[in-house]
Amino acid sequence: MAKESTKGAESLRKALALLDIVKERSDGIQPADLARESGLPRPTVYRMVSALTEEGFLQQSESTRRLTLGPKLLELAQGVWSDTDLRKSAREELDRLARDTGASALLMVRSDNMATCIELSELGNKSGWRIGETMPVTSCAGGLAMLAYEDWGRLDDELDQLDLANTHEMKSRLGVTRSRFYAIDQEPLSRGQLGVAAPIFDFSGSPVAAVCLYGDASSSLHDLGAAVVQAARVISKRRGGYPFGIEVPFNKAAIENPNVSCLAQTRCLIGDSPNVDEDGITWIDILAPAILRLEHGENQVRQTPLGEVVGALLSLEQGQYLAAQQTRLALFDRAGNETWSRTAPGIPAGFRYNDGALDARGRIWLGIMDMATSRGTGLLHRYDTLTSEPTTLPGFSLPNGIAFTEQNDRMLIVDSMERMLSCYRYNLEDGSVQLESKNEILTDGAGRPSGLSRGPDDTFFTCHWDGAEIIQLDISGKKIASHPVPVPRPSGVCFDPARNRLIVTSARVRLADSDVDAYPQSGAIFSIDLS
Repeated sequence: MAKESTKGAESLRKALALLDIVKERSDGIQPADLARESGLPRPTVYRMVSALTEEGFLQQSESTRRLTLGPKLLELAQGVWSDTDLRKSAREELDRLARDTGASALLMVRSDNMATCIELSELGNKSGWRIGETMPVTSCAGGLAMLAYEDWGRLDDELDQLDLANTHEMKSRLGVTRSRFYAIDQEPLSRGQLGVAAPIFDFSGSPVAAVCLYGDASSSLHDLGAAVVQAARVISKRRGGYPFGIEVPFNKAAIENPNVSCLAQTRCLIGDSPNVDEDGITWIDILAPAILRLEHGENQVRQTPLGEVVGALLSLEQGQYLAAQQTRLALFDRAGNETWSRTAPGIPAGFRYNDGALDARGRIWLGIMDMATSRGTGLLHRYDTLTSEPTTLPGFSLPNGIAFTEQNDRMLIVDSMERMLSCYRYNLEDGSVQLESKNEILTDGAGRPSGLSRGPDDTFFTCHWDGAEIIQLDISGKKIASHPVPVPRPSGVCFDPARNRLIVTSARVRLADSDVDAYPQSGAIFSIDLS
């Protein structure tokens, strides 16, 4: 059956045929000869030649009147040459990915609203992908990985131009991609595949391509995340681009710390919000997303998958947990059953909840962060009851830890981006606050503070993300003690006074394969004995 012609494209095909004829004549061709060889009417050829010349696709000698290819095609060719250089830089990594994972490895570039496969490595795994295949940027992992790292200030305009049914949902999804450093497909392609992709950057930090892995829809995409991140870092570096690298500290003391025990070898992207009760420990994986539960004395972790990103988990009365999700607040029991929910009010597109705490009267405090991590846009919501409207406290960049003093007269807040510990006078009667002090913390090295838990004698514990330690602070932010852990990214901490220990969650998000090899317990949950 003959291939059906695209409606309205006949004139374009005639023009392209003329260019093909001119291409074969290195010394040029007269318009009359072009008309004869093409078989088109002479007036039609002359009109097309005139238009192609005006647009720079053809040029005509003033002396001989012969037609040759124009400078516009050279500009387009330069783009192809650039892609060729990119393909050469990526080829080795694509072959390695295909060999190591058994999935199809693709290199994709973006042109306006489309993502195009420009290189492919399958090594025996025939997936049906082909070089030159295109997909909308919002419909494939490669497109999403590039779109998420475009200028965030122009993203709203870009999403409007893409004519999406729900721009709020897409911006939230792109924010999660930025948090992970890789994108995943939510729905399988027509060929039954799902993909995971990470962006490749140029020297200015702009995304120029994406490296993608596509495999069977039944496989775990998150398990391939570290592999594509590593490949994208290598390709970016070869191209002279920003490798979005991290300085992972190798802390021999952390590996050998006798006071640290691994409670469960989970593989959380970002483990957070650990809560201890008389029967076990409950925490979240922010980006999986999921609620996790481990009973005391057992090693089997139960996971409750969630439909959207979860930023905080707070322990309420009668064994209930409040999960602050992307667009909703929901209650879960210890068995993982959802018992109540409401839409979260006042969350801007591209923002999400991040960490939280309860005061002594049961008021709920939740941090809200911009997933593009822009400065000064973070804030706190206070809910006097589960069904009330929130009161807003602005003035943060990335609120990531809330705790109260034993006397409930101070509220402390960690701002990860600013490396700041803010102390507020707290009125327990009405929940009002007054800023008392701001103190910088972790100023003497890499990494940032993450999470906050009150410890003994009104000291506080925070995680040193990219610092492989838990730090004990006084109320002014002064460092009292350090507790090394065998992972570079401890992410959440809870003091368990009944057992005089710390419960510490960790993260493996954005870690490359080499980092995970050095810290194989990344993503696990730990106990630190303080006795």
